[in-house]
Amino acid sequence: MNQNLLIKVAKLYYEESNTQQEIADKLSLSRPQISKLLKKAREENIVKFEVINGESAYNDLEIELSKKFSLKEVLIAPYSENLLKNLAIKAEEFLNRIIRDNLIISFSWGNTLRFFVENINLYRKFKIESIPLMGGMSKFGSDITSSEIVRIFSEKVKGVHYVVHAPIIVSNPDIRKALMKEEMVREIFKKAIGSNFSFVGIGSLSPLSTMVKGGYLPKKDFHNLKENGIIGDVCTTFFNSQGKIIRTSLDDRIIGLRVEDLKKNSTIVGIAGGEEKKEAILAALRGQFIDILITDENTGNFLNKI
Repeated sequence: MNQNLLIKVAKLYYEESNTQQEIADKLSLSRPQISKLLKKAREENIVKFEVINGESAYNDLEIELSKKFSLKEVLIAPYSENLLKNLAIKAEEFLNRIIRDNLIISFSWGNTLRFFVENINLYRKFKIESIPLMGGMSKFGSDITSSEIVRIFSEKVKGVHYVVHAPIIVSNPDIRKALMKEEMVREIFKKAIGSNFSFVGIGSLSPLSTMVKGGYLPKKDFHNLKENGIIGDVCTTFFNSQGKIIRTSLDDRIIGLRVEDLKKNSTIVGIAGGEEKKEAILAALRGQFIDILITDENTGNFLNKI
């Protein structure tokens, strides 16, 4: 049993006065599961007259940030030179908690998500549909695209996955319109909108970002985005430092879902960390683009001081 989860549930119930149903909604569990966890916390003497901290170093910070930014949950990983590994471990803890048969899980793209899915170790196989949130082709290969991440994840579970045979960004709006009208593409994105959970990266707009270095975003478009005050993106939905979505001509050339469409049904899990992404993460929280944040300790402390 994950002691960190037991402590978090106990704190939310006994110290924060959340109901069991409210905790279940926050942590993507059922109310009976919360009841069992509270019982287990008492059995393991985590709950006496107060909630003890045990081995978890980040519970107070996680709960404080979730309240501050109106998130369902925040999960904090240690900060070190192995940042991707630390984030992947924390994301896997969350996945193992919520995973069950017949889920629909969708993914955006990027190095963080690729590392996460490559290193998943599940305790059994699950019947799950895995869906990409955007196009999956580029002239430099497809190793971090949404479709490739979905393929790798699908190998870890017993289920099916879908692939969008189109670039992330096309050359003109007419091509996008035609592709988005294709029945196969339309059905995949319709299914993605109905995802139970969507795992997304949070991108920062800089010359060193994956989008630019990987050749997915032409230099002309990069400079246009910068001139419009854009600092980051979630699912190629671009926003400024205050979390306001900024529409540009690039939107008419992107093959993928807009984050506002995804939020209608899906619980959006953002996985991101590191010094170069902290401002984009803050902006994404201000824009309320995600429901659950998995990040590192340094970023968590930065967000808590805002």
